[in-house]
Amino acid sequence: MSNDLRPICGLANNHNRHVFDAPNFELRQLEPNIAIPFLNETNGTAIIARNMRMEGCSPFAARHTAAATDCEYDVAWAQSYSIGVDYTPSATRAGNAVFNRHRAPTSRLTRLLAHIPNIRAAAFWQSGTEIGVEGACIIATSTTTETAMAALSWNGLNGITPTARGLLLNPNRGVGFVVQTTHAKEFALAHWLVGGADGGRLCLRCFDGAGIVRENIAGDALASGTTLQWAPTSKTWQAGAVMQESDLNRRQTVRFGPEVAFAQIGIIGFDGQVEVEALRLYGLPEDAPAILSGCPALPAGGRTLMFSASWDLPSMPPGATSNADVTVPGARRGDFADASLDTSSIAFVLDCHVWSNDKVRVTARNVSLSTVDLPAAALHVQVVKRRVG
Repeated sequence: MSNDLRPICGLANNHNRHVFDAPNFELRQLEPNIAIPFLNETNGTAIIARNMRMEGCSPFAARHTAAATDCEYDVAWAQSYSIGVDYTPSATRAGNAVFNRHRAPTSRLTRLLAHIPNIRAAAFWQSGTEIGVEGACIIATSTTTETAMAALSWNGLNGITPTARGLLLNPNRGVGFVVQTTHAKEFALAHWLVGGADGGRLCLRCFDGAGIVRENIAGDALASGTTLQWAPTSKTWQAGAVMQESDLNRRQTVRFGPEVAFAQIGIIGFDGQVEVEALRLYGLPEDAPAILSGCPALPAGGRTLMFSASWDLPSMPPGATSNADVTVPGARRGDFADASLDTSSIAFVLDCHVWSNDKVRVTARNVSLSTVDLPAAALHVQVVKRRVG
């Protein structure tokens, strides 16, 4: 048996609060047929199935083809612990849950994946006019020709102003996390504006396994409380409405399609400036996906920049100096810079400073009373962004 929830003559397309208690499904999954207990083709809410038994079924409790949301499927027994909802390309909303108690009793819980409890305290100066947030990327919704994930995840941008409690974002600026979504597909992004104000919109970017943006592909991104709209100039999916309590869309979940390997999940102003104070990302307990930040694959969200190379100092008489100019991508004037040389000699002191974009000068000075000629040694340079004061 299965349960079909379908519109009747195009009129009754909102099935709300239908409860199925302890249904028993003995279906047969055999290629090419499928065996899914519930087919939901409506735009309704709160289809509740409690204590389902799934014998020989497909690994889906339900198939959704439209805008149904707030549905719950409680699985008491199944032949797989990985049970989900199958969203077809025609589906326009997510926000439904499968609670699988068979082999996965903690699936009723959520997992905190990333959090910035105080964005103001995590803010740093990327340059004299640009601000970034440690652990997050900065999002821009202006026109761009970039297609790579790293190039679309900024370490800092202008249009962001520090306030006493948060960061004031211009309408075309946002803050978000970059997440691997190869297996984990459903997330909840919770944001807090200063004073608990309403405002902000979801902003998502989808990438393939090579980190190249996926542009306007149906089924790539769904949200629970809003219809996502494709913005071709910025290559983003944006919420169709502002997030606010009065519209019951402040709490949002998002779901990504099977081919989306990485995603940006963030908040933008869009309708006007928003003063963001906190940002948290949650996921389902069966997955703990990587949050990309401050690493070579995605430098965004990192305050500390590193460089290492071998340096063979020339023979230096007392008081002489020698310079090494090194390239540290992302370094800006005003950043703190330090250097170390892997040597046991006490004849040298090192000075270090950022003198131009991406350029750091290291100066070695012979402070001894003798000429010194050292063998090549490892030079390490560390550049640290200044926190917003």
